[in-house]
Amino acid sequence: YTVREFYEYWFYHHMIGEKRISYNTYTSYRSILNNHILPVIGHQKLDCLQRKDLIRALRKIPSRNVQRTGMISGSLRYAQERSYFPVNIYSGLNYELKKSGLFQKETKTEANVYTVEQDAHLLHLCRKQEPQIYLPMLLAVTAGLRVSEAIGLKYEDIDFLNKKLTVTRQLGRSLYPENSHIERPALSQEIQLKTARSHRQVELADFVLDEILLERQRYEKRKAEDPGFQNLG
Repeated sequence: YTVREFYEYWFYHHMIGEKRISYNTYTSYRSILNNHILPVIGHQKLDCLQRKDLIRALRKIPSRNVQRTGMISGSLRYAQERSYFPVNIYSGLNYELKKSGLFQKETKTEANVYTVEQDAHLLHLCRKQEPQIYLPMLLAVTAGLRVSEAIGLKYEDIDFLNKKLTVTRQLGRSLYPENSHIERPALSQEIQLKTARSHRQVELADFVLDEILLERQRYEKRKAEDPGFQNLG
């Protein structure tokens, strides 16, 4: 097999068909393969591939963040485990690229975290100027939800008695038609959470629960008044 033939099999059969990667992973991997890896070594025979060929392809990638040597190592480990080629040529790729000095050394930066006063000011502006995003912003600030998790939250996920919400889903684009809801836009399908640890319970403050109850009242009013209201919870 050529490297291109192998990656077509690994990407579409294994990563999509078996591992069922997310849409974002799909677009990221496809971009790296089509734009950087396959144009350089796609024509080579897989069993003749050498470490220097991998380094040559990876060095042409203009950003360390895009190199994703883990993707290369994982795919070639898959190939070696199935005896597509006999030797390990993928271990330590990231170290070797760093050692080459191709990219400047990364500097660690501290996270830019808002103060309580800044959060309060932000929420005040949202309530006055952008009320349609006030509740999602409130949940992001007080419950630590990602954007995709906040917009995927349903009223059934709120436990008012124990003052908790359960994060069980997010909204995004799905690669798999069987998981798509025909009434939802393509970019707002219910999909699995990013990781297993993303499934969690979060305690809610009383004032957040009050805001959710107020929004539920507005929700029920719209549902009663609009014959075409789409009730997705």
